[in-house]
Amino acid sequence: MNETGRHFRLSLVLAAGVFLVSVACAGPSPGGSGGIPGPDERARVEKEIRDLETSFNGAYERNDLKNYWTFYADDLAQFYDTGRVGLDQYKKEWTALIEGGGAILEARLDELQIRVSPRGDAAGASYRLFVRQRDKQGKVTSAWYLESDTWFKRDDRWQIVQLHYSEQH
Repeated sequence: MNETGRHFRLSLVLAAGVFLVSVACAGPSPGGSGGIPGPDERARVEKEIRDLETSFNGAYERNDLKNYWTFYADDLAQFYDTGRVGLDQYKKEWTALIEGGGAILEARLDELQIRVSPRGDAAGASYRLFVRQRDKQGKVTSAWYLESDTWFKRDDRWQIVQLHYSEQH
């Protein structure tokens, strides 16, 4: 498959993922009508996720690995241009990059949209992310990325359980 076809396919996968998360979060809850009591609670959860996204991407921008890893669930599933990556592999690779002299120099959110599940225990966040970074050799690059994060609330704690991240072309 040529480069254009690959990027088109990745864009379709991202769009389908965002659509499915949006549909799941907007639809009725399975097995009944038990949902969030009202619009005030939905707005509160949406603000909570918005604040978490700001903190999460702030830790990424500051290269604060200790804080950054706390946002992820142990069973995280990620999908990048290169394929699926588990949390252990990501920690190993990203820690080596940062400790080896690489760094995020800027990370800026744009067009953040959040969808909250009917029960308020899951949310999808999708956005564009501008990233300027330095690799281990000192080369600085910048690009816009498309990201979607799926948050679950488990044991009264929000964590990212699934993430999709690809360069916008």
